[in-house]
Amino acid sequence: MSFFLYIVAVILVHVPGVVIRLVPFYNRTDHRLRVKLYGFYALYILIEIIACMIIYPHLNMTLTEFKLILMVGNMALFLINVFCIHNGSQQLFIGWVAASIIQCMFSIPAVVVDRLFPTSAMAIQCFIFAVALVIEFLIIAYPLYKNFCPMIRTMLRSSESYNWSHSWLLPFFIYASSFAYTLFSDWSTLELVVGRILCMIASILSFKTLTDRINEYEERNELQHNTHLLKVQVSSMNQNIANIQDSQNRIRILRHDMRHRIQLMNTLLANENYEEIKTILSELNTELDETVITTYCVNPVLNAAISAYVERAKEEGFSVNVHISLPDKLPVDATQLAVAISNALDNAIHAGMAENEKKLELISSYNSTCITVIIKNTFNGNVEIGDDGLPVPTKNSDGEHGIGIRSIIAFANANNADFTYSVENNQFIVRLIIWNE
Repeated sequence: MSFFLYIVAVILVHVPGVVIRLVPFYNRTDHRLRVKLYGFYALYILIEIIACMIIYPHLNMTLTEFKLILMVGNMALFLINVFCIHNGSQQLFIGWVAASIIQCMFSIPAVVVDRLFPTSAMAIQCFIFAVALVIEFLIIAYPLYKNFCPMIRTMLRSSESYNWSHSWLLPFFIYASSFAYTLFSDWSTLELVVGRILCMIASILSFKTLTDRINEYEERNELQHNTHLLKVQVSSMNQNIANIQDSQNRIRILRHDMRHRIQLMNTLLANENYEEIKTILSELNTELDETVITTYCVNPVLNAAISAYVERAKEEGFSVNVHISLPDKLPVDATQLAVAISNALDNAIHAGMAENEKKLELISSYNSTCITVIIKNTFNGNVEIGDDGLPVPTKNSDGEHGIGIRSIIAFANANNADFTYSVENNQFIVRLIIWNE
């Protein structure tokens, strides 16, 4: 009976750790990987039970031995996650923070055992401790999820852009120090409880400090990204100005030469040399076409942004279709809208580069209630959805990952707009609806 209680206690104590370490990465694992994880968990539990069956007759189970079994089990289950799920350094960081939280959670069940069952057999004490721990975990699981998931999402989002190689060492040493002075202690002492609480606070503070640093890092990257977009727009505007000046020069030359050409055509007409007249008219028509400047909309900032990315798409071999219809007075800041459209076009060009048939379409329309901007690009792959429910773009050539999507979302949230996306008929479609206030 005692052996059975020990086994149940060991299995129950593993539950909070497995859940806390797996939940943050659950959306990043597919069904096949989850089955693989659960299989490894079950295999380890089976090995643990067999090992306990072998060594139990030779041991007089003490509290220290029970703690060691728990430590070995938690480390084994922890390492299964590290090796099976990507983001190893993040796994280590979150895992050691979780270990400190679980270590602190041990305090209340330990007090229950120490105060209410001090003379019970060790097997009964361990079983009561495990049951109390699971009950405590069920009570605090939702508050833990609610408060820590935003920080964890921030950490996971930065997996491609932040150096995690040594960050996990801080929570590891905090946990190690906590475990070292609790291993040979009784169930519960005041010093033990205070020490566990302080270690948990230290781990959480390290967690919070790191996520704050990551947020600052990402804000700086986003600022640099948007600055780059504005530079592209300024460069496009300068190019438009140069094109206008060149067009004006061509028109002046045409006006200067027009009198001579008219006189020449009158002479040719008198001589009934119609073929030469057709040639002169054709040349004149070609020169007039060269003075035409493509303008997508009347707003110079938006026109510069659209022109820059349409030109880039054409250089990359895209077939581009643009139809812009916007009101003279926009309900939002033109520069902010230009940055949002630039981000969407940049993502569309980057996503469509791998397609055999490269197509890009930009359409906008408006009515009395809203402005609708639609951007389509050919796309034949699968859309990876992040923990925040948004598509996860691949890293671009500048090493940026997802900045454009977050910038569009920030624009939508700040300007009474809706951002949606869909995949239809081998096209990735982004819709930005800006409501008139």
